[in-house]
Amino acid sequence: MGDRLIDELGDKTPLQAANIPVLDRLAAEGQCGVADPVKRGIVATTVLGTLAILGYDPLKHSIARGVIEAYGCEMEIMPGDVAFRGNWATLDNHGKIIDRRAGRIREGTKELASSLSNIKIEDVSVEVGVGTEHRIAVVLRGEGLQDSLIGSDPGDHSHFGIKPCLPVALKEQDEKSVRTAKILNLFELEARKILARHPKNLERVSKGLFAANAILTREPGQIKAFPKIKRPSGFGLSGVCISGDDTI
Repeated sequence: MGDRLIDELGDKTPLQAANIPVLDRLAAEGQCGVADPVKRGIVATTVLGTLAILGYDPLKHSIARGVIEAYGCEMEIMPGDVAFRGNWATLDNHGKIIDRRAGRIREGTKELASSLSNIKIEDVSVEVGVGTEHRIAVVLRGEGLQDSLIGSDPGDHSHFGIKPCLPVALKEQDEKSVRTAKILNLFELEARKILARHPKNLERVSKGLFAANAILTREPGQIKAFPKIKRPSGFGLSGVCISGDDTI
């Protein structure tokens, strides 16, 4: 657990100075090890690792990260919806990405998301949910949508700017994916117009902070049948998960 030395604590970290007999005993009598929650040689991503820890076989049961993010934002997802995970981001006047996380924005995100929700692009409604800090989820709802897409987030190549959402290359052109990509691109353009003049962003700029004047989307998915976590037989207990992030 990383921390900094504090002068008032005699050049100790808060953890070193704290009275923590239980943690001290765990450190003295416990064991540490390395686990391969999925399979040796397979990197445990957030989705794969979490599924394994909760008792699922992640190689048999998969769920898209966009769906998980939307659930973490306490959003409703229905069959046929397409859910994306995403970020608040900061663009300059030329559309260049200055910060993919809008300065890790914390305040005002609910108001920003509210200004983008209930927008309709053609016959598709859009909802935006708020996650931890810069994280968001976007849910598209309408007829004829498909999640075979690549979102607008350029990731580590942000110096190229926002890229258009595109359908995944298929042997046969998927009209649903093409339509969904078009809807998302139109929504993101509309979102940038709304966010540019939002009072919360004007306030952030006046304070010298990055404005959350754009959204970046990635990892789309749709819900599908998923088995419930099995309770340990004989104990009659339900599980609980304590997490510092809304994703889990």
